[in-house]
Amino acid sequence: MRIRRGFTLVELLVVIAIIGVLVGLLLPAVQSARESSRRSACSNKLRQIALAMHSHHDARGAFPAGGITKVTDPLVSGSCLANTPGGGVTKDGGPPWSVLILPFMGDQPRYDAYSINAPFIPTTWELTTGTSPNVAKQFKPNANFQCPSDKNSRADACNSNYAACQGGGPYSAQSASALGYACMSIAPRVFFDNGIFFNNSKIRVKDILDGTSHVALIGETKYMPHQDYSAATVLASPPTGFPSQSWDSSLRVYTGYSVAVGLCATMNGINSSQFDPAVSNNFSGEYLTTPQSTFGSNHTGGAQFATADGATTFVSESISLSLYRNFGARASAKTDKGGL
Repeated sequence: MRIRRGFTLVELLVVIAIIGVLVGLLLPAVQSARESSRRSACSNKLRQIALAMHSHHDARGAFPAGGITKVTDPLVSGSCLANTPGGGVTKDGGPPWSVLILPFMGDQPRYDAYSINAPFIPTTWELTTGTSPNVAKQFKPNANFQCPSDKNSRADACNSNYAACQGGGPYSAQSASALGYACMSIAPRVFFDNGIFFNNSKIRVKDILDGTSHVALIGETKYMPHQDYSAATVLASPPTGFPSQSWDSSLRVYTGYSVAVGLCATMNGINSSQFDPAVSNNFSGEYLTTPQSTFGSNHTGGAQFATADGATTFVSESISLSLYRNFGARASAKTDKGGL
């Protein structure tokens, strides 16, 4: 009797089809597990930043400034270019909040590498015009400020996925003093000062009248202008393309093109913009508004925040806009903030 060995073609095709179905069912689970791991890593980074901010508060008596600059008085009217106190955008900016907390994140050597009393610059446009010793030290990658779910955040990239909250509300909620830093006589910007971080801010826990568990300290962003530059291309002379920002960029105030770099307000809904920060963007349009008005993440359905008590929470993009806007204000006197 002849014994048949092996599979027929039909049997082989059936087995391949079954394996394909099983792989198809398994891949979403694998992707979900990977994203869950990335989201957890991102939450931990956010928590470490929040803890560093509180350590700064304990040591210095206040949360770090959103950015330290020479601009101590806002210009509500007139020509901001004629009233630049320190000599221009490459001379007026000082260390941002992200640099000020480095000693409290176990990164004293990086902090010591900067010349803290020398100017910091806000964008790659100033790399070829700034004369500060910090020019050669800025725009270097820092993984502690990068979410692993963002394709723009790589080991050789200077991107940041975390923005300190400068306040919240509709566009009209910006105060005259905050808008004065933005040189509104030139062009509209997004500058709030009803949150915890803004130009030369010194907000203490006791100033947060809405309760520390109901006020945003820092949140995720996927909108920082960043043209997928590596450290090598950013520091090329001259850098190519349009201006990009970095995790250690200074505030850009009192200039014709003021931008609250590194800060964001709870103004527009989470993930509500399609702005792509890796595409060439000049000082115009969404480049000037989205990064400072729209928190967002690459996690499905919302973004992670740290509240002023140091806790982290995931805020859904479907949250009520009025509730979300109140979330950014430190003293809104609203009673409905417990819904977060």
